[in-house]
Amino acid sequence: MMNFFAIEMKGEHACFAGSDQPVPLDAQIMARLQASRGKATLGVRAEHFVVSRDDEQAIPITVRLVEPLGSDTLVHFDLGGIAAIARVPPDMKPRIGEMLQIKPAVGKAHLFETESGMVLR
Repeated sequence: MMNFFAIEMKGEHACFAGSDQPVPLDAQIMARLQASRGKATLGVRAEHFVVSRDDEQAIPITVRLVEPLGSDTLVHFDLGGIAAIARVPPDMKPRIGEMLQIKPAVGKAHLFETESGMVLR
């Protein structure tokens, strides 16, 4: 399952559209975003979010729902005004209302042209 977020350049940083919340992106995705006139749709699969405790670039989220599935756990949250899902290891055991820090895994995010949905390479 892929999560989709509208993003845009604000100065030197990528942010969720309509907010000042920075989006931590690797250099390759940033270059594609800048080449796309600074607006695009970011796609991140649930399994490609990384939970990080000590990373200044990680995005703070609040857990809305937890789905333990045995081999994995799905965490539901809102990000940039969009409902999203991240897959985390089952031993993590997040709780509803808990704050987590996440970011897209390096090299795993996808960028799409907002109007056409075409992949930006």
